[in-house]
This record gives sequence, structure tokens and C-alpha cells, in this order.
Amino acid sequence: MMRQLRAKSATSQAAARGSDAVRRRQPLRNTGHDTAVAPAGSATLDPRQTPVMVDQSELQQLVGYSCRRAHAVVRDHAAKCLAAHDLPPGWFTVLVLLSRNPGLSSRQLCQVLGVKPPNFVALVASFESRDLIERRAHPNDSRSLGLHLTPAGRRLVSRVRREVLQADLEATAMLDDNERRTLLALLRKIYDGAPDTAGAEP
Repeated sequence: MMRQLRAKSATSQAAARGSDAVRRRQPLRNTGHDTAVAPAGSATLDPRQTPVMVDQSELQQLVGYSCRRAHAVVRDHAAKCLAAHDLPPGWFTVLVLLSRNPGLSSRQLCQVLGVKPPNFVALVASFESRDLIERRAHPNDSRSLGLHLTPAGRRLVSRVRREVLQADLEATAMLDDNERRTLLALLRKIYDGAPDTAGAEP
């Protein structure tokens, strides 16, 4: 399925090159240490503005800075996909976790995602208001409530997960399959080896 999605991504990108010609002519590629960046406070570079060439060589030696820049690219692709289903950033992560781990408690999800329980209460309420999850008593502990996807929640995850994967492949289309696998393995090595890390979006 990964190869089919990557082939589809390459085809859609080729079709978009014509309409994106003006934007692509902007000198956005890294040329040595000087990189064109958008003005402060701007999410994307306005093609009507002259790119600002900034020496980022020192920052580019930092994993955190490079990850943040890469995350912004991937996040924007995913956000467009999720917005089509009226899903705020982060919601898809919770729904997928529950689809793979039905019955997790709110406390367990907070631990995995690195969020504080009070902040998670409103999120659970939002899911329940849209009939995406439901709470059930734990079979071995009636005092504990597990979270489960409703039929509507399972249908939503089924529809969205393929679109999110496609968006992720499009955002990383400059990587081949081996590079993508290597990048994912290295990133996982970092967050699996660090205690008390926050979960990722989407």
C-alpha cells in the first residue's frame, strides 16, 4: 500500500507543478548555509515578497531546530487533510491510539501524550459530544472507566487514516523509501529513549 500511495503522491505532485510554477521559482532551496525563510510571523512565503537570505548554519546543527522546521512542513499537509473532516490537530492521534488500544483510561492516554489530565477532560467531552468515543467500566475494575471508539468513531478513523498517510507521504516526497524508514527509526530512537516526552500531532 505504501508503494501505491507514494506513486499516487508522485503523480499528483507532477500535475501540480504547472500551477505552482511561480511559487517554485522562489529561491527556497538551501544553498550552502544561506536559506530563504518567510518573514517573522508568516506561515508561508508570499511570492510577491523578496525572500530574506539568512545564515542558519549554526541552528541547522541542532536537532530540535531541524525537527521543528520539518514538523511545520508535515503538520501543514496533515492539517489540511484533518480540516476536511473537522478534526483539530491532535484529535487524530487520540482516535488512532484508541482504535489500536481500546479501553485505555484517560490517565493512560495523558501519560502517552504527555498532557495534563485537566486539559484532557475537555477533549474527551468534545469527542463524546460528537459521538466518537464512549466510556465503559473496566471489566476488572468497576471504578476505572476505559475509552472506546463508537461505531461512528471507527468509521471516521477508517476514512481519515489513509488520507493522513497520503498527506504524510506528499510532505516527505523528497525522501525515498529507505530514507523515510531511516528517518522514522532515528526519530523513534530519540523519543523512545527520553522520559516524559509529549505526544506528537496530528
